[in-house]
Amino acid sequence: MCSSDLLCFSFGSTLVKSAHAPGVTVAFWRLLVCSVIWVVIHRASSGHWPDLAGFRAALVPGLAFGLDLALFFVGVTRTTIAAVEFTGALTPFVVVPLAAVVYKERTRLAPLAFGLVSLGGLAIVLFNTPESGEFSWQGVLWIAAATLMWSAYLLTSRQLRQGRSVTWVMAHVTPVATAVTLPFSLLVFPGTITDVTWRAALFIALLAVITGTVAHGLMVY
Repeated sequence: MCSSDLLCFSFGSTLVKSAHAPGVTVAFWRLLVCSVIWVVIHRASSGHWPDLAGFRAALVPGLAFGLDLALFFVGVTRTTIAAVEFTGALTPFVVVPLAAVVYKERTRLAPLAFGLVSLGGLAIVLFNTPESGEFSWQGVLWIAAATLMWSAYLLTSRQLRQGRSVTWVMAHVTPVATAVTLPFSLLVFPGTITDVTWRAALFIALLAVITGTVAHGLMVY
């Protein structure tokens, strides 16, 4: 990732928590808004609408992406930001070994060692910063599950990206992810999908633009 998309992603957990709405509700509406944005961008840039064959190709990455956001946004509302960010920072320690197996990449031990050092520094900073909310292991488990889904998305979307544009990938992945979060919200957290206030709508819009469009677009690029 480049510094720009890391900066945009860093706003994510704070914006979700600031929405004061159920996490799965924020995830669904954020993905729905992003779907509209990416489909319009793709249509304007390529002259084509997303198609059924594309949705089939994006099924696995979209499934992982949708579950990642649903699980992550729920977890953010159930524990501290420090716990969220620290748990999410463990992603490279999942992705790197899996990439070595799936893509036959050579694993360099030196970067992983430095990663452990930076993880220790991150823990010192995060867990010594005053913040509101109470730590919860339940929330950490939600984030850990989201981290696994995020790792799956990173690995599968890399293959999907081959020979395809950023707008094609996002215009197909995001609607699939939206479709995944809908039954998740209806079955696991019934009655929450319409729990949207004006405050929540504002932060959902910010998430859709900052993380859903700019950050994810840059990451795929």
